[in-house]
Parts: sequence; C-alpha cells; structure tokens
Amino acid sequence: MAEMSTQPHFQDYQARWRKPKRIFATLTLLIVLALLGLMQACSTIKIAYNQGPELTYWYLDDYIDFTPTQSALAKSEMKKIQAWHRQSQLPIYAEELRQLQPKMLTDISAGVACSAFATARVQVLALMQHAEPALIALAATIDAAQTRHLSERFDKSNKQYRKEWLEGSVQKKRAKRLKDALGRAEKVYGSLDERQTAWLGQRIDASPFDANINYAERLRRQQDALQTLQTIQANPARIQNEMQGFLARALDSPNPAFRSYTARLMQENCQTFADLHGLMNANQRAKAQQVIQGYEQDFKTLGAQ
Repeated sequence: MAEMSTQPHFQDYQARWRKPKRIFATLTLLIVLALLGLMQACSTIKIAYNQGPELTYWYLDDYIDFTPTQSALAKSEMKKIQAWHRQSQLPIYAEELRQLQPKMLTDISAGVACSAFATARVQVLALMQHAEPALIALAATIDAAQTRHLSERFDKSNKQYRKEWLEGSVQKKRAKRLKDALGRAEKVYGSLDERQTAWLGQRIDASPFDANINYAERLRRQQDALQTLQTIQANPARIQNEMQGFLARALDSPNPAFRSYTARLMQENCQTFADLHGLMNANQRAKAQQVIQGYEQDFKTLGAQ
C-alpha cells in the first residue's frame, strides 16, 4: 500500500489564499503581468501561448534530458494542461481584465494591489494543482543520471544568476534594476517622464530587495528538488507524499526569515505599484486602459481557439 500523504495538499493552500474579495480579482492580471515583466506585444502573447506546450517541453528537456518515452509523456500531458487552461481559465482572465479597465482611470491603493497578488496566487495554485498528477507521473520516471544532469544544469543557471545579480558594481546592479522596472512600467503606461523615472529610481534605492537572499532561497529549492528525486528513486512508494511536499515548499519556503523577507518585499511592491500609478497623468492612464483592453481581446481570442 502506498504511504499515506502527511503533506498539505494544494487544495489546502488554495483555501488559505482564497480570502481576498472578488472585487480585488480584477487587478490580478495587470499586476502579475506588469510587475513580473510578462506583458509583451499582443501578437507575442498569442504566439507564446499557442506554442506553450512546445516551449515548456524544450525548457524542461534542457534541464532533465528526457528519454523518448518521457518526451511523449511530457508533450501529451502539457497539451492536456493547456486545453484545460484555455477552456476554464482564459475566460476568467478576460473577465477580470474587462472589469479592470475603468479602474485604471482612478487611483489604486496598495491594499487593493496586494489583494490582487493574493488572488493571482490562487490562480497559480489552481494551475499547479491541475498539473500535479502530470508532474508526479514524470518524476516517477526520472533516473539517477538525469538527476545528475539536472544538478549540472542548476549549476549553469546559477552561474548566470550570479553574473547578472551578484557580481559587478553597486551602480551596475542598480542600473539593471531600474532598466527592468522602467521597461515593465512603460509596457503598460507608455513612456515615463524624467520626474516619474527619477521617482522610480528612488523607490528602487529604498527597496528591501536583496539578490543574495533570493540566491540563497534559489539554492535551497534546487537542493530540495534534487533530494526529493533521490528519495523517490530510493523509495518509489513515497512519490506522492514527496512530490506534494516539495511543491508545497516551493510555494511557501520553510525558512521563516525568507518568508518574512518576501512579505516585506511584497508590501513594498504593492505600495510602489499604487504610488507609481498615482503619478501617471490622464494620457498614461488611458494608455494603460487601452493596453489592458488589448489583452482582454487576446484572451478571448485564445480561449475561443
């Protein structure tokens, strides 16, 4: 008999993060896409979404080095997940964006922004819960050689992370953060003026963001993944319990100091987003409204395909 799971299931995490009122859900897509830098040209979003299973497969294959049997399984499961997401989730996104559009012409509070982040997390959890059986099925097939390959690929990506975020002068790293933040904002609002850009730089200087803390958590998650796979290979009967535990820890770090840090950073990001929106003039807010309307139409089109 398979070992009974003692780890919290994704449904437990969904219940924990379902507290925000539905009124705040309308901000979800804008904040997630804008602050995470995922807003691209409308045509780019549609192309990337339609090619999602293939792009995800190649990304995972780079880390795992799939066998032909694993490749067939991964491609099949990713197509199923996308079909579910297209049918059940994209209409929700489109409706949230429709409700968001008039709000972009008014001020937005930090509380509304943070509530939208929490609502976005519920949607991420829904996706991960739906994908959980596929992840377990794939994990069951990964062998020791592939785990070593994964470790080597982690080392390669960590080298790139250190180069981008930990090495170089303070001024260079600050310039990168400002460039990234400015790019995200201008995808929504159009060009920022000198006063708005200077203000954004000041908020970056005051932010609790610490690349070293993020890097330490990155290493913890990678080691967690490797140890989880090694445990599964030694005792396949534990796979469900081990995978659920790993995914839960990936979403909520067991390190209390990191959880405290991310809470501070989240509050700062919410306030920065709200305050930056408050600095936007009427034309910039109208631009943001038009951008969001374009994404609403994109999601409708994708959902109907």
